[in-house]
Amino acid sequence: MELGGAKRDGTACRMLLVEDNDVVRKATARALRRRGVQVTEASGAREALSKLRTETFDVVATDISMPEMNGVELMKEIHLYDPLVRVILMTGLPSLETAISSLDLGAFRYLNKPFEAASLVTAAQKAAEETRAAREESTRQRAPAAPEDDESDVSRLEARFAEALPLLTVAYQPVLEASTGRVKGFEALLRGGLHDLSTPASLFSAAKRLDREKDLGRFVRKTVSEEAKRLDDQALLFVNMHPLDLLDPTLVDWGGELRPFANRTVFEISDFGAFASVPQLSLRIGSLRKMGFRIALDDVGPSQASIPRSSFLNPDFLKLDVSLVREVDGDDAKRRVVSAITGLARELGVAVIAEAVETVEESETLRDLGCDYLQGFLFARPGPAFPQPTWPHAAAGS
Repeated sequence: MELGGAKRDGTACRMLLVEDNDVVRKATARALRRRGVQVTEASGAREALSKLRTETFDVVATDISMPEMNGVELMKEIHLYDPLVRVILMTGLPSLETAISSLDLGAFRYLNKPFEAASLVTAAQKAAEETRAAREESTRQRAPAAPEDDESDVSRLEARFAEALPLLTVAYQPVLEASTGRVKGFEALLRGGLHDLSTPASLFSAAKRLDREKDLGRFVRKTVSEEAKRLDDQALLFVNMHPLDLLDPTLVDWGGELRPFANRTVFEISDFGAFASVPQLSLRIGSLRKMGFRIALDDVGPSQASIPRSSFLNPDFLKLDVSLVREVDGDDAKRRVVSAITGLARELGVAVIAEAVETVEESETLRDLGCDYLQGFLFARPGPAFPQPTWPHAAAGS
């Protein structure tokens, strides 16, 4: 692990350090410079914004409690000048409310004072990497594209989509009990066989343009229903749902191909706003529940920690967003938010799943914070029906 501020390509991390306490600011700046970080100091929000008008930084590290403008308010202003720069918030008075609002508004990291200089350097390095990657991607997206005829473009997409349909497959990833490592179920993940139509995002983007989203939903449900016959009767099936699936009469009226497995099927919903616009949403969800289906809310982020109810959909499961899971073991703000979500979930009788778990440290932390189930590359990569997981913890259940 690098502890210096210089990148492997030789480019030093450029940080704007905002701290109104002169002694703390200067001491922090000295410690950072000794580790190779290029530090520009600002004694308050106004000075920081003035420097942002004329200079570009890889990361901004700012105190939260300042007289002119607090750090969360400053972060909002910073992103008006530079929406891609990552911001690290520092505070000597940590609170759950501030942690939630900072992460929800896009803070990269939330550090409690006092902290070791190496911790800030490590966070700054990772923030700088993300900032630079985002700027490179933004530059690529702004590059002028060759003009194309819309009609011929749609025709080509239709041809590619027709070619992709026979090549579609469903991969599965295990969901494990956090306390024992036993398999609770599997999430079904759509996969494509063409290079440009290989991910769910690319497939649904093409289907949306061609008005064929329902075709993908029906394919997944049909495939899962056929493969579920080989699965243990106790294992759950987590199946992603598109808003238009709820308008498909074959699903809502009869449960579609998954009706025989209704008591084992959990429909995952991620785009809350899109689902809220579905006509007679409560009635349609209610019909699925009467058949035995359950509901999971996917991509639950920081804002869900502060609401009195988990959702108007009254889910059976919450799946934590990857932004809360990644490096949660080293981030106090994320731990606070996850703890708040799991506490709320317990009150509501809702189980919490942490997905995208990649390290043992993340796994142990999430388990200690009250997550009921875990999912991610640490245990198994998505594969054909049905991959067997590994359990890296010593005290696995029998």
